[in-house]
Amino acid sequence: MDYIDQYIEVLQAFKKGEKIEVKSKNAILDSWSACADPIFNFCDNCYRVKPQQKYIPFSLSNNLIGEVVTLHGDQWMITGQTKERVFIGTASYSYEELYSKFTFKDGSPCGLST
Repeated sequence: MDYIDQYIEVLQAFKKGEKIEVKSKNAILDSWSACADPIFNFCDNCYRVKPQQKYIPFSLSNNLIGEVVTLHGDQWMITGQTKERVFIGTASYSYEELYSKFTFKDGSPCGLST
């Protein structure tokens, strides 16, 4: 019955708009590919929710001085950092706040990919 729960999980994720990946059960290579409009043939294919890249906050070991970050559409430069905080404009933020509130100019999170 465990496989039924896996099928339901994938179908519910697709219904919510999450991205689905597929691979053939008969494939020689064990690679997943994007599946924009799946047919859901569970006899011949395996399906999964596309794994999302996860991020963690930066730390002092990451030199962020001079990086430009965005908050509510406004761009700010990181002007300094200590073991516990980064300085943006006249304010300071913890690394956790930097990660949760700001993005880089390209829209990517202010954190490390794990």
